Amino acid sequence: MRQTIPDLEVIDELYYYDHPIVFTAMVLGEIRLVRLGGGDMRSQTFMVSSPSPDMLQELAENRLPLRDASLVAPLFRVVSEYGRGATTIEAVESWPDDALPEPGRTLYHWVADPIEP
Repeated sequence: MRQTIPDLEVIDELYYYDHPIVFTAMVLGEIRLVRLGGGDMRSQTFMVSSPSPDMLQELAENRLPLRDASLVAPLFRVVSEYGRGATTIEAVESWPDDALPEPGRTLYHWVADPIEP
């Protein structure tokens, strides 16, 4: 079932790059994990999962892989349409594997830059 909800308000930014990419927000009366899932010229899609407060803390402390937290049901797809103020939400059964972070990848996965001579 699809329904209209208020726009997502960021509670805690967990990963930011020009705008929040991974964050927590109040969705359907509970604090949930939200990941940017893509978008186009008309809308932006978010992938919402429902990890426990303890899991969210472990994620923020880099002790829980993002994929693990992203798979905790119930799962929702949130679509926010630009300029219309229409944000819709629908329950989903699962996420496509290619839309999920790599297994074991945490929020702050540091990769060294190669040293150029």
